[in-house]
Amino acid sequence: MAKTLPADDDETYLCWSCVGETFLSDQIRKQGQVATCSFCSEKHEALPLEQVADIFELAFNRHYRRTRTGPTDLEEAMYRHGISTDLWYRDGEPVVDAFVSAADISSEIAEAIQVVLEGRHGSREDYEMQNETEFDSDSHYEESTTGTGEWHELWSAFETELKESSRYFSNKAQETLNAVFDGIDVYRTQNDQPVIVEAGPEKPVNVLFRARVFHNRDQVDKALEQPDAQIGPPPARLATAGRMNPTGIAVFYGALDKHTALSEVRPVVGSTVVVGQFRLLRSLRLLDLALLSEVRVQGSIFDPEYLRQLERAKFLGVLGSKMVAPVMPSDEGFDYLPTQVVCDYLAGQKKLSLDGIIYKSVQAGYSAKNIVLFHHASRVQEIVVPDGAKVSASFSQLSDYEDDVEYQVTVELPAEGDAPRTTAHNHLDFKQQYANYMHDLRKAAEKRDLTLGLDLDSLEVHEVTAVSFKTTDFRVTRHTVSGRALQAMTPSLPEQDIDYSNLL
Repeated sequence: MAKTLPADDDETYLCWSCVGETFLSDQIRKQGQVATCSFCSEKHEALPLEQVADIFELAFNRHYRRTRTGPTDLEEAMYRHGISTDLWYRDGEPVVDAFVSAADISSEIAEAIQVVLEGRHGSREDYEMQNETEFDSDSHYEESTTGTGEWHELWSAFETELKESSRYFSNKAQETLNAVFDGIDVYRTQNDQPVIVEAGPEKPVNVLFRARVFHNRDQVDKALEQPDAQIGPPPARLATAGRMNPTGIAVFYGALDKHTALSEVRPVVGSTVVVGQFRLLRSLRLLDLALLSEVRVQGSIFDPEYLRQLERAKFLGVLGSKMVAPVMPSDEGFDYLPTQVVCDYLAGQKKLSLDGIIYKSVQAGYSAKNIVLFHHASRVQEIVVPDGAKVSASFSQLSDYEDDVEYQVTVELPAEGDAPRTTAHNHLDFKQQYANYMHDLRKAAEKRDLTLGLDLDSLEVHEVTAVSFKTTDFRVTRHTVSGRALQAMTPSLPEQDIDYSNLL
């Protein structure tokens, strides 16, 4: 039972029932003692007004900023010379109104809190000089922009450790990633969209496109004969490091459209690219990195933890951009370390149950999207070939026109009564028999669920004859200076009717 203060206590009190903002009202109820409220005259759990003012000061220092008391020199000069006709209005709202809006309290209570805070920050000299101080009765406040706080330093330390100290998962790296991604499964965007999206049959994302580059006709033929193995993820022993995977960990890199898949493999002129469409055979959970910049965090400015949550949400948006930032080929092995560790971490979090990541395409432009499926969700359904059948690919030039060609895949079934070519009784060389044996052994040991099925009718061959680029162009200016007459190395401004040099 809450302690009741003596009736003759003359200190000003504010009770929880006079505060509409839920978090602050609950805090007053939990921390306060029963007293007669100075504003509603009822007996409730209440806090001294000085203590409430402490809470307001801390909250406004974290989430608001006092606005300028007048126009900038440039704004004033532009108005004076007729360049701008806009009248100046002070940004934000009067401090008392800001208190009312933030805490859902009456103007009477807000004014009482403002008086307490103004007394703390203003001095007689400020009053005589008419200097506006924090929480002055004439001051205006607006919500401040949230930064990334300590998260940026935390991530920088994480990257430095990976690149310069420990290339493997450390306890410190684990703690950093736990802090960054904790609770991400319940995060939603401003449009109330979850950042973890569902993909699979009958979902908006139900097919993925994948491309592979080949440099000679024999490789292309083999890819068309065994597209499930050649276009799908490579076996672990052949898996090279990528943006989202280290060497030896096979994952599935795909795209939401054919053009993006083609762009992502960065083919050179003269190479051949085979592109195929893969159906998703089961439901998947994918983290959409692009949505991290739109995360909405709900809370109270009077909650000390709220700012940290806002800063983390802001950082997640920055992190989403970091993970897809362009990397030069010569730097990939080094700069891909953080993203590889992040993906390895997310793939192993049972609580999140993630199967992959959706991220913006660097090669095709940031409006296009790629998807990486983690190793446990990248198993491709094997194409069933009748026992004893022979699969062969061929290339035909149908006419004298260079682009009038056709790629064909033929499945030759054994003649009736012929012994199956793939049984133990055939005369395959030892190397081929051993390869078949190892394939069967790996297939029997495979415990991953089937995730992807290749649509054979979707296969396309693209012979790269030219590559185009989209660039941002910048003009280079050249200046000659002599002696000590160093001038600004910038292009001259076009002639104007107004002499800007005298504005200030």
